[in-house]
Amino acid sequence: MQNEFHKIDLHIHTPASNCYKGKKDDDEYLSILKKAKDRNLKIIAITDHNTIDGYKQLMEIKDNLEKAKKSLSEITDSIQVRNKLKDINEKLNLFNTILVLPGVEFEVRNGIHILVIFNNNVEIKVIEKFLTDGGYGIEGCGQEEPGIIPNWDIFSLFDVAKKYDCILIDAHTDSHKGILNTIPRGKPRAACFKSDQLTAVCYKNETQKDMLENVLRTSIEYKRNRQLSFVKFSDAHKFQDVGSEFTYVKLKNIDYESLNNAFNNPSEMVSVEEPSLKTILNKLIDEENSYRVPDLTGDNVSYFKKLVCALHNSDGGYILVGVTDNKNKTGVKITSEDIYKDQIFKIIEESCNRIDARIIINATLYALHNQNTIISLHVQKGECLTNIKDDGLIYSIRGKKLVVLTAKEIQNIIETKQLSNLEENIYTRISRIEKECHLARNYFSSIPIIHKFNEESTTNFFQLKLIKCTKLLSKDIDKLTEPDSVRNGKSKGNLFYFNDKQAPRLKYAYLRYSLPLCNVSSVSRSSDKKDYVYIIPGGAVYYSKGETHFYNPRYRTILALSLRESKAYSFKFALCFLKSSFFLWYCDRTLGGTDIFIPDIYNKIRFPKIYDRERKYLDGVKETEIIFNDIIKLEKKYLIAVQGTSNEEFIELTNKHNINVNNLAYNIDKNIYRVLGLSKEQISIIELDIRMRDIYLPIYDDNL
Repeated sequence: MQNEFHKIDLHIHTPASNCYKGKKDDDEYLSILKKAKDRNLKIIAITDHNTIDGYKQLMEIKDNLEKAKKSLSEITDSIQVRNKLKDINEKLNLFNTILVLPGVEFEVRNGIHILVIFNNNVEIKVIEKFLTDGGYGIEGCGQEEPGIIPNWDIFSLFDVAKKYDCILIDAHTDSHKGILNTIPRGKPRAACFKSDQLTAVCYKNETQKDMLENVLRTSIEYKRNRQLSFVKFSDAHKFQDVGSEFTYVKLKNIDYESLNNAFNNPSEMVSVEEPSLKTILNKLIDEENSYRVPDLTGDNVSYFKKLVCALHNSDGGYILVGVTDNKNKTGVKITSEDIYKDQIFKIIEESCNRIDARIIINATLYALHNQNTIISLHVQKGECLTNIKDDGLIYSIRGKKLVVLTAKEIQNIIETKQLSNLEENIYTRISRIEKECHLARNYFSSIPIIHKFNEESTTNFFQLKLIKCTKLLSKDIDKLTEPDSVRNGKSKGNLFYFNDKQAPRLKYAYLRYSLPLCNVSSVSRSSDKKDYVYIIPGGAVYYSKGETHFYNPRYRTILALSLRESKAYSFKFALCFLKSSFFLWYCDRTLGGTDIFIPDIYNKIRFPKIYDRERKYLDGVKETEIIFNDIIKLEKKYLIAVQGTSNEEFIELTNKHNINVNNLAYNIDKNIYRVLGLSKEQISIIELDIRMRDIYLPIYDDNL
């Protein structure tokens, strides 16, 4: 098991990603593990889009299996019990066979996707806080295109990641979601690739990979403190694809620490092709930063010490003991009985002790067919310059040669190191300052808009009613957890079900206006035909024709609003206004948030005037009512169309529906701006502010 190459796949999605193509039940999660086992993967990472829910669900499945096993073990033995225990043990064995790491495919501000792979010792709540801090609370979780502006750009993510035990990998470096093809050529892109926080890049295009390797090797701007690993993973969106692409990694143990160590030495320990002794040694010998020492006798010992010091003081590299200057692999004689093995490592240890710094060296032994061994010593780049005791000289590498640095060269190295550390911090600070400046500038520009709305608007004229959570039979509760109930509901039913908080606006919500309904036997259908606005925790707003029962395992009440007088205001316009960009911007600017379920926010809601002096609708009100009717019709049509469809058909219909509703929401925004009498300049101020505040802004999409 020790120091062997194993297959890993660190980019796997689960049903927690909205783009996952499969079922949503526990068996689907277990199918992911089964496929990983079938393809002999030893380490996988669950990396859903901007959420840890998939990994969390997998761990809950494991916990439930262990609890079931314990309970069954206490029951009187029978064939049925033995069969159940056998099934449970087979499933638990999947978790014991494969190391499952928690991860996230995190989208930073300019659309780049970064795999953040955490140590499996990191608690889930810590990762959830990481996501919340990054801007992914309720909105954007599980979404391939989250439709929000995250709190972090890539440099901010690099900075934050230092506080966590994690590995960062560019998920698609040669696509429009990767560093290489997203950040324009220049210092920002160079700063990304040279960052110590970036461990590896996933690639598909061999030509672009070769180009990037060459740039990293030859460009001073791109020069890294440690090698960058080039890897391939599956990016599986269905369990059948798990392990379809993978990388070989040499591991001392099947654990996170060994994986992390391997990424620090990719030349020897990371390969997208099946590794062999010959290919590994040839690759090491041909490395730009590898040096050959035939043996550790005589003058070679002094040369070895200077070489260790020089590599520490430059960019690090490899010392190959047992390889001659003309690349012959002679090896040195080491056997378990031979004291020469102890002598060699004693020389190495004494050499390191003679150097005034902490030297990090990883040794790997390669047994040759002639019974000799090549010793590969990977010397890592040091944090500061150092010298050999009683020598006083500072050795380094220049053009593959061992040299002694002059005082001027030492000064230049120190200054360059300081500037390099500053550069990354500068980019992080610039991005923060940029956002703060936008918000500050918009704050002063928005004051007249807010003042105008406050003067010309009216207070809340809705009648408030609290709806209590309905008690259900256990069979009905089980029915609610079926995939179809959770993901979209039905067009008709007697119960409104939601399983968690919902933000006012989600780009990929399956239902945007009408209630997601289902049918249960525990309650009867209401005969009430009054129009209601339902407001749930998180601030989501829904239309309900008649009072409807609701169920949620966490929340005991929700709000139901109805007009005090039917002709006092346009109900349809009011509901559209509560979902509009202007309203969400106004709430966030003046009331401190968009969760109108909170009493302090709800009680301060204001609505625009919709009538002129002759009691006629202002321009834009009637048009908004028509759009509202169109949306309700579209939703009913969509909900009927998706019943009984395959997963692929469901995704296709849903995407088309969402584009349609998104475009109608865009038109609603434009009509409300007209009702409010806002200028183009004022609209630009509002919409820029919305983007900076991480609220999804509908943009007309003609991709139909």
